[in-house]
Order: sequence, then structure tokens, then C-alpha cells
Amino acid sequence: MVSDAVESDGVVASFTKMGAPLHHLPPVKAPTSSKKKSSKHCFACGRKTGLASSYECRCGHNFCATHRYAEAHDCTYDYKSAGRRLLQEANPLISAPKLPKI
Repeated sequence: MVSDAVESDGVVASFTKMGAPLHHLPPVKAPTSSKKKSSKHCFACGRKTGLASSYECRCGHNFCATHRYAEAHDCTYDYKSAGRRLLQEANPLISAPKLPKI
């Protein structure tokens, strides 16, 4: 297979025996719209929330100023176990070896 590299305007093309150019360009990525549009309404009461009055809870929902606290919207996130896990990771158990008796 005979191939010649020709550079014109920064594009490198190689020609095969047939003379058809083969351009080595990166593949085209299709636009993906996988981003889920976040709802700008309170999950509890449905009130529209703005930029300053919108609170996202650890349970993943958006709330207004009235329902932003976990007690107000019956949050499903377990704060106790998350706190325990955080303390356990921050303070590992350290045990010293026994001292020999004299």
C-alpha cells in the first residue's frame, strides 16, 4: 500500500493507491442531553423557588425556606448513621501493644 502524507493548512491527509484522501480526525461526539433539569419548585408544597430561596437537602430534593429543615419535610436521609460514619473515619481506633511486665 503506497501512501503519501500531504500537509495543507494544518490538515494531514494520506492518499491510498486509489487517490482517495483518508483524513485522520477525531470521531464526532453526538450532543448528549443527559443532564436532568433540576426542578425549581419546593418538593413539599410545590412553591416556586428562586436562586436565593432554594435549598437542596441531602435527600436530593429542592425545598423552599419553610421546608428546608429535615424535621419540616420528613427527610429520608439518615443523619445519625452519616455522623457516626464520619466520626469513625476521622478517629480510627488506636490500640497500643501490651507492655511487658517487669
